Amino acid sequence: TIGNITAQQHGNVYSDAYARAFLEAIQSTEAQGRVFEEAELLTNYQTNTGLSRQLYQVAKLIRARDGRAAERDFFFVSIGGWDMHSMLANGLNNRFAEIDGALRGFVAEMEAQQIWDSVVLATESEFARTLDSNGGGR
Repeated sequence: TIGNITAQQHGNVYSDAYARAFLEAIQSTEAQGRVFEEAELLTNYQTNTGLSRQLYQVAKLIRARDGRAAERDFFFVSIGGWDMHSMLANGLNNRFAEIDGALRGFVAEMEAQQIWDSVVLATESEFARTLDSNGGGR
């Protein structure tokens, strides 16, 4: 077991320090996992898209901020599927609808937690082409 491995004295200061750090990391991870599991959201949060599932996890982490002793956090979520070469209008409508629904749920939860005034949302987009053609116009 991990307890047996980390309790063993290795006779090498580096091995002993590594074993202590490893045990502390395991204990910290388990404690943080318990805090996260106990965090209950205040709204009926819908997670029917990839983006809404990501923001759900962010909302849970924010809800657990006191138990995590977090003064400030930074989270990153992403949504792909923007490189559209056909059916552009339909594709954009689907992407925008996914973002709209996910953000509505997230904002409602942040307002219920009374933390919305302390939340900043930022968007970033990257668009690049390779130097060599792939033969498909991309």
